Amino acid sequence: MAQLAFLLRGINVGTAKAVAMAELRTAVEAAGFEQPRTLLRSGNLVAATDLSVAAAGPAVEAVIRDTFGMDVGVVVRAKRDLAQLVHDAPLADVAENPSRHVVAFFSEPPPPAALAAFVEATEAPDAALARTRELVLWLPAGQADSPAAKRLAKLKLPGVTTVRNWNTVTKLLALFD
Repeated sequence: MAQLAFLLRGINVGTAKAVAMAELRTAVEAAGFEQPRTLLRSGNLVAATDLSVAAAGPAVEAVIRDTFGMDVGVVVRAKRDLAQLVHDAPLADVAENPSRHVVAFFSEPPPPAALAAFVEATEAPDAALARTRELVLWLPAGQADSPAAKRLAKLKLPGVTTVRNWNTVTKLLALFD
């Protein structure tokens, strides 16, 4: 069985798309996922499954749609992928505050030229580093006041994009253990 992280986009933000994490764990377990664990109330789930990474995301999306009546995009990462990201620690040399060191996770690899253009247009004090399926950002003024974060929100890329701060990324990896 593969251990996978599921990053749900846009749930429990304000009053929209409210999902109780205990109910989410129950629903995915009933759908055949094993040992579901959640982190925070912002849609971070770890579970084991025999499904492939490509099939697991749509399966969780279907569980959410069928159980909660919501269309929620899901980005999936295998444990090894998160472990490699944390090991590599992109931008750790400049990111002094893990709550302002963020990762945009993509469900599909974006066009490399789009990511390269984003990185090139990022101006100090913000910093950006592109990976195949992630964009790692240092936003010292925070997401609300960052020109790079505002550009990311407007970026039109295929699939689902969801953002987590470095604190959440490392805690999510720890859920696997």
